[in-house]
Amino acid sequence: MTTASQTIPTTVDALTADWLTTALRDAGTIDSATSVRAVRAEQIAEGVGFFSYVYRLHLDVDGSGPSTLVAKLPIDNAYLQFAEATGAYAREVRFYADVAPTAPLTAARAHVARQTEGTTDFVLILDDLGALDAADHLDGLTFERVERVIDAFAEFHAWGWNLCPEVTRASVFPALAEWKRSGLAPFLERSVGAAGHVVGPYVSLKDDTDPSKGMTIGQDPPRFSTGYVNVQNRPAVLLETHMLKDYRTRVLGSYEFLRAILEIANRDARRLIEMNRAADAATIAAGRRADAGTKQPLRLESDGTTEPYAFHGFRSSVKRSDISGAPTVEYTKEPIEITVPRETSLKITLAVAQPLAYIVPAQWTQVIDVLQAHGLRLRRTARAWEGEIETYRCEGASWHARPFEGRQVLFVPGEGGTRTPASPGTCVPVHERRLFPAGSVVVPMDQRAARVAIHLLEPQAPDSLLAWGFFNAIFERKEYAEPYVMETVARDMLAKDPSLKDEFEKRLREDADFDASPDARLEFFYRRSPWWDPRLGVYPVGRLATLEGVPLVR
Repeated sequence: MTTASQTIPTTVDALTADWLTTALRDAGTIDSATSVRAVRAEQIAEGVGFFSYVYRLHLDVDGSGPSTLVAKLPIDNAYLQFAEATGAYAREVRFYADVAPTAPLTAARAHVARQTEGTTDFVLILDDLGALDAADHLDGLTFERVERVIDAFAEFHAWGWNLCPEVTRASVFPALAEWKRSGLAPFLERSVGAAGHVVGPYVSLKDDTDPSKGMTIGQDPPRFSTGYVNVQNRPAVLLETHMLKDYRTRVLGSYEFLRAILEIANRDARRLIEMNRAADAATIAAGRRADAGTKQPLRLESDGTTEPYAFHGFRSSVKRSDISGAPTVEYTKEPIEITVPRETSLKITLAVAQPLAYIVPAQWTQVIDVLQAHGLRLRRTARAWEGEIETYRCEGASWHARPFEGRQVLFVPGEGGTRTPASPGTCVPVHERRLFPAGSVVVPMDQRAARVAIHLLEPQAPDSLLAWGFFNAIFERKEYAEPYVMETVARDMLAKDPSLKDEFEKRLREDADFDASPDARLEFFYRRSPWWDPRLGVYPVGRLATLEGVPLVR
């Protein structure tokens, strides 16, 4: 904010008209033809500005420029040593110089923000906000003003995490992710390693028959503890010991790992608590408005970024098995260490804008039970309500061939056995007016576990309640058409609608599978007939942009 040639005044007497002229010209506050002719300093905030002397500068400017500014200078009393020990001046200068210009806070403009490195010499020249209503530090604030302040600081915390681009915001809040990356992981490797155990990141080979091709990473969806804890705004770590290690090594390795976890949790307890609270506050603040520009990530995959990794393993060879008939890996007892590429970061492949709230019809009792089991704050409608909502129309759903955890799911579990394709299909946003009965549940997003609700209620999330089969009924067709009936209906529709005929013939030319399928061709017409069920695949949960008019139980 200032030029290198400028001196830093350490007393109010050094804030001369000449110094201010140079400083304000450098800042672009006044042009090169304008000067400060005189300055009068008035001390303000006496008895409350413990770390700084604060002055209102009354300026006589011979052109266009501010008539008053505020200056902050270092104190010269017993508090100076404390200010130096805490780095208070450096932090304040960096805030005004580097953070405030783009932060989502209305801060005073800093015309000068400079400190001499390694000293307590600093100066801030700020806009004069004296016309605003200042809070009395003895009387305090009203509840409404405190709430606005907390909201603003929570938004500022969330914005600040984006200043750390090397961490992935998608799976866990960046401050927590950075602690795991630069604090937790190195500590575990050193501490557990010093106890004689080999510890490292989870090994997921790109090719099980050839470790040299490297290690891959993927999303831990919320069905796993490491994914669920993350969407609860907490850092998570999973320990797995290799099944081929002997029992004693696995037990002692687990003990050393847990010991190290307890040590670092105690060492960084204050920091962890502060990060957790900040993550919760940011989540709550973000949930107080529906912002189409703010996306919540649902699905992630590797972005291909790698780093060299020292892989400790055993020499192996690949042979064709006379049992399975497939290539199989045979390991020796000869240890090897090879450098392989290891993927390190994820990218977002699916994200949604966060609503202000979700609304679940009262009749979906099993869904409501699950929401309650996760500790989410729920509200009920006092009477029936009809209003505008956003929801989804889902098509192309397919189910896993076998039940999983007692449910018929729309995803591939990944736990052993034959893996059959399964997917919730494609869910397209739709807007409609809908009637919800009394007792329907509203799930507001201004709560700390809002991301849990999003992963449960967004149908295309990897572990949504739709993916777990709680909404299978919406895909059940109740009406069908006999082929011989649709043959006659289709010909009648083509004769009455030339544009439909053009659409049908185009589909035949461009889609070979469609052309070859009698069922698909007949369904083309059935879907466009008056007998098609318009509610098939329509998701029953609504997304709300406002709660105005929703009759909530008080």
